Amino acid sequence: MIVTAAYAVLVAVSFRPNVAAAGPRDAARPRVADANDERRSRDVERDAQGIAAGPDGALWFAEYGANAIGRVATDGKRSEFPLPATEFCGAESIAAGRDGALWFTEYVAAQIGRITTSGALSEYRVPSGASPWGIAAGSDGAMWFTEYEGENVGRVANDGTVTEYPLPAGSNSFAIAAGSDGALWFTERDDKIGRIATDGTVREFAVPSGGESYAIAAGPDRAMWFTEFGSTRVGRIDPHGRVTEYEVPGEGEFEAIAAGPDGALWFTSYAGGTIGRLTTHARYSTYPAPRGDLNRNPFGLAAGPDRGVWFTNDAGATIGRVAARYGASEKSIVIPAFRKPK
Repeated sequence: MIVTAAYAVLVAVSFRPNVAAAGPRDAARPRVADANDERRSRDVERDAQGIAAGPDGALWFAEYGANAIGRVATDGKRSEFPLPATEFCGAESIAAGRDGALWFTEYVAAQIGRITTSGALSEYRVPSGASPWGIAAGSDGAMWFTEYEGENVGRVANDGTVTEYPLPAGSNSFAIAAGSDGALWFTERDDKIGRIATDGTVREFAVPSGGESYAIAAGPDRAMWFTEFGSTRVGRIDPHGRVTEYEVPGEGEFEAIAAGPDGALWFTSYAGGTIGRLTTHARYSTYPAPRGDLNRNPFGLAAGPDRGVWFTNDAGATIGRVAARYGASEKSIVIPAFRKPK
């Protein structure tokens, strides 16, 4: 069920390439999305993927197709920082580190990148040569990352030292997030949720439905919440490994998930072109993308410092924002826990 416009407002930020010398590249302040913005955003496929709030009060995002890291302030002013490599890197996920910088994965180049809020870049090779995907700050002050099809979870210290921890054979780790228990929790594309302590100890928990877990985030209830690839389910796993799944209405293909400033979990529906909201009491509502089909494939998502929830659009060069204001105008439905048919 869709909420009223008084509750949530979606604004799309269109990105046009400004070819310039190395360093940040500024652009004009964006406007509310319309058909012309959609056309302009497709001049070049920036392919925005992961997004994260930075310590400078802006949102930072990985531009997979542009070989760059982008920054957008809450007032819409943006900058772009090209990666130093001459070859394609495939910037995928990004997260704020405890050192005041942003860290990101380079899926194609098999590297971990670091960028300061002033734009200084560093890159570190993954020793095994596996492709890093998700990345998150750990309770030990280091960054932890997954290796898709690499059967490892990696750790990179602030000085760039990389350590890899083996997973059980056949494990394909994907997204990763820090939990309230001090460990890192990660999704596996073979119906499991993994947990790795900062000493490298690994545990795995089965997803009851058999669904492929995709993105993961810490919730306000001390549990981890995750999306399931190719389905319409959102799951919850508590610190003891107990899993509850919720079948959410809609077209599904849920991607990113993050805790919002309102105490709910927010997630992107890639196929449905919507942003979903699920409370810890399983109350669900959804928000359509702006008219003009501008943000038809929302992908990455993160809570901003402005009580907004910001998201990337995989299909075009746009960044969107939902105003996360809880209010009496919300219309929602309660989702029962999923039970796998016997």
